[in-house]
Amino acid sequence: MKTITATIKGKWINYPHYSIPAIVYKKGLLFTVYDDKYLKFILVDYSYNIIELKYSPKKKAIHNSELIKYEFENAKNIDINQGYYEICNFQEFESFPPTNCLENKVIFTIWFGNSFSANRNKQLKSLIKTCKCNVININENNIHLLKYPIHKSFIYLSSIHKSDYIRCYLMYHYGGGYSDIKSTSDSWIKCFDDLQRDANLYAIGYNCDGIPSKCDAGENYDIELYNKLRLNIKNLLGVGFFIFKKNTSLVNEWWLELNNRLDFFYDELKKNPAKYDRESKCGAPIPRWEGGNLNTNYPIYWNYILGHILYPIYLKHIDHIKKGIPHRNDHGNYQ
Repeated sequence: MKTITATIKGKWINYPHYSIPAIVYKKGLLFTVYDDKYLKFILVDYSYNIIELKYSPKKKAIHNSELIKYEFENAKNIDINQGYYEICNFQEFESFPPTNCLENKVIFTIWFGNSFSANRNKQLKSLIKTCKCNVININENNIHLLKYPIHKSFIYLSSIHKSDYIRCYLMYHYGGGYSDIKSTSDSWIKCFDDLQRDANLYAIGYNCDGIPSKCDAGENYDIELYNKLRLNIKNLLGVGFFIFKKNTSLVNEWWLELNNRLDFFYDELKKNPAKYDRESKCGAPIPRWEGGNLNTNYPIYWNYILGHILYPIYLKHIDHIKKGIPHRNDHGNYQ
């Protein structure tokens, strides 16, 4: 069965929600979005005209089709003439996500949490327009459509660490592109084509963001490795913008080490799950997070399950990576 997704926005929604999947309901399509402690239901016909709007005060997203139908039938009506919602950017997929993301030039973005600002939405719209590729946003409304098992530690992670995990998950299982929600200066099409043509190339990326320190990763690299990383920093890729082939030793090693680290933290994460979107063991002031100067028992440092893993693996496979992703165009103003 095909999957149809859409962007949902409007005056009764905190921020636009992207790549929201529909279920078939009677003679139409039913979209459900969780926003501001409410489930919002939008029923459309097959010409994508809104037929009915409802809402239900529920505490979390619902992914089960039969339960969605039940909640919709028992939800409260919204006046359809008040312009509460706009539903647009419909996409149709044979499978979601597509199985051939590299060939289809798919760039994944990821968003979990509640701090999606108007400026962040501007950055995403700019990325979608400029990259000239197929952008799919993975979020709490569609994560259930991912076909492969997700690590048992995932539900306890902060939103920022959920993004760290899911970007590796996507590159390992699907390949294709990943971008932070920040605007880009040019099309990514040439980068996808270059990666497909070159059998020796495993990944194309952007500048390295800097070698993680004990302050933001919880531990230092040994001195020999650290010196090698510093020596090769101009040839390493960053962790926020890239395209990967799946089934390479590079992505396989990244995936294995990430899962090993989440296995290690599982028991502690169960006892001390994240309470804030940007929570990390670093706390404040570096990097800034919603807890201010509060202490946290959350066990994972900011960079420990992304850059701290990936930079040494880039170094090991330095002959199989290259730069090429267009420069960011947000000028540091993206939040």
